[in-house]
Amino acid sequence: MTKNIKIAMIFHSIATAFAIVSRLAGLITSDIYVVVQSLIFAGATTCAILFSIRERTELDSPILELVRNYIPGGYVEFYFDEKLTIRSYTPGILRHMGYIESDFEKLFNNSFLNAVAPDDRTMLLERLKSGAGALKSQQIRFRVLSDARQIMPVVALITYNFSFVKNAPKKSHLVVRCLLVDFSSVKSEEADRSLEAERYKIVAEQSDDIVFDYNVRDRILFLNNLFEKKFGYKIMPTTDLRTVLAGDDAITSHDDAEKLIALISSSEVFNELNLRIKKFDGSFIWCKLTSTAIYGADRKPYRLIGKIVDIDVPVKEKEILLEKTLRDSLTGLYNKVTTESVITECLQTSPTDSLYAFVLLDIDNFKYINDNFGHICGDRVLGKIATNISALFRSSDIIGRVGGDEFVVLIRDLPNEAHAIKKTAAMLSSIYSAFSLENEGFTIAASAGIAFFAKHGTTYLELFDKADAAMYKVKNSGKNAYAVYDNTTPSIKKVASLARAGSSTGVKK
Repeated sequence: MTKNIKIAMIFHSIATAFAIVSRLAGLITSDIYVVVQSLIFAGATTCAILFSIRERTELDSPILELVRNYIPGGYVEFYFDEKLTIRSYTPGILRHMGYIESDFEKLFNNSFLNAVAPDDRTMLLERLKSGAGALKSQQIRFRVLSDARQIMPVVALITYNFSFVKNAPKKSHLVVRCLLVDFSSVKSEEADRSLEAERYKIVAEQSDDIVFDYNVRDRILFLNNLFEKKFGYKIMPTTDLRTVLAGDDAITSHDDAEKLIALISSSEVFNELNLRIKKFDGSFIWCKLTSTAIYGADRKPYRLIGKIVDIDVPVKEKEILLEKTLRDSLTGLYNKVTTESVITECLQTSPTDSLYAFVLLDIDNFKYINDNFGHICGDRVLGKIATNISALFRSSDIIGRVGGDEFVVLIRDLPNEAHAIKKTAAMLSSIYSAFSLENEGFTIAASAGIAFFAKHGTTYLELFDKADAAMYKVKNSGKNAYAVYDNTTPSIKKVASLARAGSSTGVKK
């Protein structure tokens, strides 16, 4: 039995004896006597408890003082409110963060949240909220602001309890007890990361490729010096990526910018993207961008690191090869398959009230030229005809060679049918020209049939068949003319002869 318990028992005995004497002397009634006895018992019990608590506290206080002041870190208590109002802290906090007490309180305005690195505040509040809901102990890693506003990583051991202190914002307020520890190991890890970052910087500057490092949270883009050498301008490390993807000074096209934004928002670890990046002179270079995402504690990417490689030459070579597969090698016009495909796509995406002319053209008696002057001469004739036709039409019109001596022209967005007829007549006139070969002259003529979209059809085959029918009525009526498709008899228009006197013509097949 401790000394304090003995004192409480002596107090109880003296008070009880006094109550008995008073009852015998008639100074108090029996009812009051019972009440007095109860109060004496309660008082003695309370004294015993208080003495016991004081004795334990006097024993524990030096231990608590040692733990709070000499742990490798510090101890802080704060209320779980919107700014984490500080209730108390130990000198260890000041010592490890590098502050004196007056500066600490002035800088952070009695708010522990203000002492946390801005990028970690939302995460810390969310973690505290989840732990407070279950009053569950936690270990949370975050960063605090040390002196000179440097960022210092810490590990916090968190517990929760309710406080009834008078100074609390509410009578009963949840208090967070936070033990900040593991400074040395965290600092070591931070040093390792700094070394790693320095190594990365050295490798980036020595790389033969353009290396980039994009901070997703702050939208800051870093590029090594090769970017400036390649494109002729520099993007500062503090530049917000959004400013270089929009407006007149955008470094890429609108479509490519949208693709790049989608890549940044992707949850994939590895990504690749082909895009065009603008040079200082306004021209574009095809590049391949490859990136690797680095994820944070919230499982979201916070950095993208990768490289940009110039692929302009192979991409353009591929485009040329692809274009060649779409073109007729002799004339440079679309080949038969491409002509049908491009016209079909155009018709399918055009309103039915559009006015287009489908013109099918065939060289008259072309076999005679091949048989009498040779295929080399025939090829020269076809090349010249293709050049003359192309010069008459707009880039939006579609021109193709669909047979040995057959051509198709789709004249788009006509003001009226008469305009198409005028253009067809001009085309036939340009073809009906004299060629000379080894002092012998010969003339070239052609026949054409015209069908209108959507009057005569809405598909390639429908229009081709109608134009073909009109053209063969011209062929059967003397050639060297054009006709518009008609269910009855088409109106055949002859083209004025441009043949020179004494010239021989290919009028016989």
